[in-house]
Amino acid sequence: MSRKNAIKIKTLIAESSGYHFKSATDDSSYVIASKHGLCHKADDCEPYNNGDPECCKTCDIQLEISSVLLNKKSGACLTPLKIYSFPNNDIAILQVEEKSTTPLKIGKLEDGKGEFTAFGFKSDSINTSRLLLNNPEVEGDECYYNLESNVVTELIEKSEDLIGMSGSIVINRNNNDIPIAYSIITTNEESNDVLGEQLQNINFEEMHNFFGSTIFTKQRCKISINTNFKNNFKTISTVSISDKLILSILIPSQKGFPFFNLNPIAKSLTNEFGVILGDNNENKTMLTISALRVLEQKKELQPAYKLLASRIVESMMNAPHIYSTYIDHTHYHHVHMLNDSENGAEFIVSSYGGEENLCEQLNFTLGEMLHHLNHYAFDASLIAERSFLDVKYSQEECEALYEVLFGNQDDFIRNLSIMHCINLQYHNVPKGSSVEGDIELLVKQAIDKIEQSTLDAIHHELSVNLYILPMNKSNELTELVGELLK
Repeated sequence: MSRKNAIKIKTLIAESSGYHFKSATDDSSYVIASKHGLCHKADDCEPYNNGDPECCKTCDIQLEISSVLLNKKSGACLTPLKIYSFPNNDIAILQVEEKSTTPLKIGKLEDGKGEFTAFGFKSDSINTSRLLLNNPEVEGDECYYNLESNVVTELIEKSEDLIGMSGSIVINRNNNDIPIAYSIITTNEESNDVLGEQLQNINFEEMHNFFGSTIFTKQRCKISINTNFKNNFKTISTVSISDKLILSILIPSQKGFPFFNLNPIAKSLTNEFGVILGDNNENKTMLTISALRVLEQKKELQPAYKLLASRIVESMMNAPHIYSTYIDHTHYHHVHMLNDSENGAEFIVSSYGGEENLCEQLNFTLGEMLHHLNHYAFDASLIAERSFLDVKYSQEECEALYEVLFGNQDDFIRNLSIMHCINLQYHNVPKGSSVEGDIELLVKQAIDKIEQSTLDAIHHELSVNLYILPMNKSNELTELVGELLK
């Protein structure tokens, strides 16, 4: 962010601040500000003048742009075209004729974390002021910020010294290519606090429709992927074991002998096996050769099944694969980004749980993964060695991913996924039986065996998805993939 984006707002009765920016999807430009800073009737509003903190949020007065002046520090005037007031927030956005080159991203606040800044104009001043803020205290849709900078250099009250700063946007203090916005300052509080309304909780859909432009994107990046792989499966049941643990039972879509035809799954797997199992990123040919070597020489590690786990999570959860560990890593896993996350950039770690006795294996594998959670933390070296992002994604998508991955990774692991296979031959499921019913019974028995201590280990910030998939016999997929690649 630059001081050049700060806007001084004048009405007939008040002065406040705003921020000039462009849409995330086109070149239309806007000024974001506080609703009360644009209101032409604030002087006559009894609740506002009595200090009612909620009155401006729900006020439905039609703001008038005819008496609003928007000025930059340079003296340039912006021309307002139309205005949108949020129905439940003290925030308004004006579309302006003059173009900005700076888009905004919406960030997610965490209590006590982060350093921020805000630029605005104090009343009766033509110079931009900068506030340094830290130690955010989130309360519902609002956030209190501590004024780190000493804004009061003379013996005057802080609340008087900050008049006019309402409407200033709170952004991350780090140098980002695109500023990350968190709040709009709406109120000067007591002592060393200012109050802002959080942007992350606002539904922007109505505003986007009003202006005909997707102005904000909450998610830092979204990767285009083909999720057709999920068409190889049918979900026969989904079980909520707890509010943090969801289990989905899948079966292959095509029936075969003795139960299912896995050939379509094996063929689909071979399309991208190089970027998950390969270990040479010089070119696609070498990548394919190295992956074939893994399939041939590391059969005992079931690479085809580990590849399957990644592709199921990628397609079922719209979570593009980012990188995998080496095939013989003690805690082998894949990392994906959740495209559909509502919390900005969010990742999921996936793994293969095996095809042994499900009743015994499910609780053990889940418990082991939870116990060794720190082994699945973000590994920058694996991005360099094992990601092959440029093989799968565009340059723009790669750049967006790197920006996210090498940002703040304090809460990298919020989502886990484990895929287990059921060897129907091992469980003596009779041919001609109601196989779906038998599978559901086996899964129910396995769920009943999950220990309470395992469930308790899933802390409140973690979500776990389990996928159960039946196979006709042991290592069937290994054989099919091997034959296809000969």
